Amino acid sequence: MKKFALLSVILAVILLTSCMSAPRKATLSTTDPFENIHISFVGSPDKGYMQTDLSECRDIVKENFRFSCHNDGHLSNGQVAVVTALKIRQNDIQVLRYQKEYIVTGVDFYPEKLEDYEKDDINKSIWKYADDYIKTHILDFPMEYCSRLDRTGWSKSGAFDYHYNYHDIVMLYSVHKTDKAKNTYFIIFDLENNITCTQDMESSYPAPMKKGESDIGQTYVVVGVSGIRATSNKIFKADTPATVYKVFTTQKEAEKFCTYGGEYNTFREMFV
Repeated sequence: MKKFALLSVILAVILLTSCMSAPRKATLSTTDPFENIHISFVGSPDKGYMQTDLSECRDIVKENFRFSCHNDGHLSNGQVAVVTALKIRQNDIQVLRYQKEYIVTGVDFYPEKLEDYEKDDINKSIWKYADDYIKTHILDFPMEYCSRLDRTGWSKSGAFDYHYNYHDIVMLYSVHKTDKAKNTYFIIFDLENNITCTQDMESSYPAPMKKGESDIGQTYVVVGVSGIRATSNKIFKADTPATVYKVFTTQKEAEKFCTYGGEYNTFREMFV
């Protein structure tokens, strides 16, 4: 009898220890659906939306809860986003609803200055467009030649060699005072073209050249983008692809074109 009583005590102790050490099974009503969830926001100003990453959440959350965000698709940085976790239990139609507030970050915004922003990506895209445009249209560019003669028409005859080079000299960023979506970003390129006549030709164009004669032309190519935005880590982006606006024979005229005035503030930064 004593052995039986002792065995009963041992079994009871084992059972109690097992119950104490076993983890409590998670239930819907005791689960925090926001535990280990990663909420982020992306998009453009007034069009930002929520993204959820449930990869580190427990299975009970992944399988039972759905997440939504108030005003999703219309968010901007700095706003308070109310995120709701919702579960409707089919058995008793009980609704489980949890809410949590997040400050919106990561949604693009419209920068109002040039300083402290990363512009390498947007500069590279403008450089590429400028390069393609210049290769295709250089013979059509009006230029100021060292001879002070107009060689543009003569150069189109094809009886010459030409070697050109160009470099960026200044960027101008025009910020609209009320509608930042109209912000524009320009790069002005200083282009030099060395031409050498390879054949004497009769020409109706003014200032024809003789074989072996050379001249140097200079012009300024303006390439710009509009709808300038920036990410939360301050990288410039553009809504539109690069567009060539105009070619000018003087830098002063080129900069005047990029400086709107009136409803715009224009910021200027030299390339070094």
